[in-house]
Amino acid sequence: MKKHLFLRFIGLVFWVQAVFFICSHPNSYAADAKNAVAADQYAKAGREEMKKGDIDKAIGSFSKAISSNTKDSNVCVDLGDLYSKKGDLDKAIESYKKAISLDPENPHSYNGLGNSYFRKGDLDKAIEHYNKAISLTSKDPTPYVGLGHIYCQQGNADRAIEFYNKALSMDPQDLYVYIGLGNSYSRKGDADKAIESFNKALALNAKDSNVYSGLGNLYAQKGDLDKASESFNEALSLDPKNLYAYIALGNLQLQKGSIDKALESYNKALALNAKVPDIHIGLGNLYSKTGNADKAIESFDKAISLNANDPNAYVGLGNVYLQKGDAKKAIESFDKVLSLDARSAMARRGLGMAYLELHDKDAAFKQYEILNGLNQDLSEELYEKIQSS
Repeated sequence: MKKHLFLRFIGLVFWVQAVFFICSHPNSYAADAKNAVAADQYAKAGREEMKKGDIDKAIGSFSKAISSNTKDSNVCVDLGDLYSKKGDLDKAIESYKKAISLDPENPHSYNGLGNSYFRKGDLDKAIEHYNKAISLTSKDPTPYVGLGHIYCQQGNADRAIEFYNKALSMDPQDLYVYIGLGNSYSRKGDADKAIESFNKALALNAKDSNVYSGLGNLYAQKGDLDKASESFNEALSLDPKNLYAYIALGNLQLQKGSIDKALESYNKALALNAKVPDIHIGLGNLYSKTGNADKAIESFDKAISLNANDPNAYVGLGNVYLQKGDAKKAIESFDKVLSLDARSAMARRGLGMAYLELHDKDAAFKQYEILNGLNQDLSEELYEKIQSS
């Protein structure tokens, strides 16, 4: 009985304290209640405006909800998503961070940050936030798709395919997973699986620009340059801001010897996002082809500063040093390639050429023997150089 009386006494004390606080701070309490109602109304209006596609009005409403001290982290996530759609990634990041301050366990905030940092070219931060999202929920395919995109961009096709398949197990109708799989299989040289993936993407949406970009890359890989060009142009007609279509088109134009057109395509890509390493690799190859070794080195170094694990940047750098007659620096670059990709035929060919520059035919011949099992055309080219030296 005494225990019950004690508990009732404690409850009464807390009730008296609460009443006393409200009575002694009537204006503060009323203002908080009023703000909470206003925040809910602004949030509701923002979501209605989102449904109608009125992005600017929705941004205004969500901003007012936040100014009214909303406690709903999803309001900040929605605002971040809208800024992301408008391309204002800094404001998107600010909104997602605000969402985390309200609810550190909301996985959508971390997905939003991952997507934003990925688009800004900050892949390390993107990976960090996607992994955080995965630690909070195992049922959302979004972070797996994001990680797949990153590893595909970095040239790690096997890791990309692993994440895409994980996402696919959660959502078999995700268009961008099939596009990512197509690009990854294309990088691996598995044309059949790449085509199968792109066809599944087309069945979901025949008007998606990224599908045609992927098909263009595949046709270029198979040597069908006309079909590749047709696909890239179709991609750009559907989306004039498709950065990767400009890069791929630039690579194709460079391959065909259209230097001015290639430079124009790379510059359009730069205007969209200067932090994408592939643009600088393309520019490095262009300057190398036109004999401007210093600008080529500058471009490859820029690509490496953005992604130190892309073997293509080191291949290009090694080739430029060969062009300059600096065999030792060329060897350093090609050795770096092999540390990232032990089966790189271009690195073996480059090493063979560099050793010939140093008059080491035995070392060059060793590279030829390894290259012979990787790429017949390149091995024959190196063999002829060895024989004529």
